[in-house]
Amino acid sequence: EKQDRLRAIGALAAGFSHEFASPLNAAKIRIERVSRKQTSDDADAALEAILECESVVKRMNSSQLDTRSFLQKRIDGSSLLKELCETWRAEHPTAKLETQISDLGFISVPPVNFAQVVLNLLDNAYEANPDGILKIKFSLVNSTLELSVEDNGPGFSELILERMGEPFITTKPEGTGLGLYVSQLFSQSLGGELDIQNKVTGGAKVSLRWSSQGAPHA
Repeated sequence: EKQDRLRAIGALAAGFSHEFASPLNAAKIRIERVSRKQTSDDADAALEAILECESVVKRMNSSQLDTRSFLQKRIDGSSLLKELCETWRAEHPTAKLETQISDLGFISVPPVNFAQVVLNLLDNAYEANPDGILKIKFSLVNSTLELSVEDNGPGFSELILERMGEPFITTKPEGTGLGLYVSQLFSQSLGGELDIQNKVTGGAKVSLRWSSQGAPHA
């Protein structure tokens, strides 16, 4: 059932992209032709709107879990997480990322989806406060694996706290509202849960928790 939900949201984004790509491209080409023939503020505004629509579609696709990669594998989770953090640091050289990653040995997760969720959470935290400190932690507490990402930005709005778990809910001007939703589906696919909260000291914290024994069999 959980994997069916993951496939459904992936299919939704893929279908959305497919249905909108052709008409958006056709409209863009026609407006570009008009703009080349004569200057028009209306044409420029329409082209800008179409380019923004294309950007939204791309962001929706990038936020989706890879529906082909649900198969869990035994991997060295701590080593993979450290590599992901180094890769992310290289792409964000001005970011201040602190890591606290315990060596937990092998864990059972879908590696591609695990990597995608981690990178999405780091991106979200960085966007909340690019000049602030980000923290990522990975630990084992009472047979429960916990992966958390913290920032010291403005924190979550009441809307996000109240409606976390619903797709397309966002307060970001350029957001899709799918990042937390997909992270929640990922944690649920492992038999776990996603928790979001605003820290007393300021900023936000997102935590994924799941059993170290892996997801229960369907």
